[in-house]
Amino acid sequence: MEKTETKKPAKKLTKGQWIAIGVIIFFFIIVIAICASTGSDKTLNASVRFDGDYFRITNNDTYTWTNVKMKLNDTYTRFADTISPDYEHAFPDNTFMKGDGTRFNPYLQGAKDFYIHCDQGDWYGGW
Repeated sequence: MEKTETKKPAKKLTKGQWIAIGVIIFFFIIVIAICASTGSDKTLNASVRFDGDYFRITNNDTYTWTNVKMKLNDTYTRFADTISPDYEHAFPDNTFMKGDGTRFNPYLQGAKDFYIHCDQGDWYGGW
């Protein structure tokens, strides 16, 4: 007599298991979206000029830059909460400072390079 095997049907996932899988997939997608949007590998569209008294910065992007750090000559730093688009923002030269409080003085050294970093990306330029 021949023995026949009967295959048991695969267990179906319960409703709770499907919900758990859906929640895990949802959080995975959210994490990927956040990581993709927060990288500062994006280049900002900026115009920066120095008139001898003010650094004049224009955000040529269509969005506001947030948590802005500006660095002059790789030594002098200034912060701004936001820089809105399509407007020239004027920052006095003496508001750029070293960590020890020394202020930038254009009569003692020239403006060579300028760096902007914010939540949305970076920009670098020089004179």
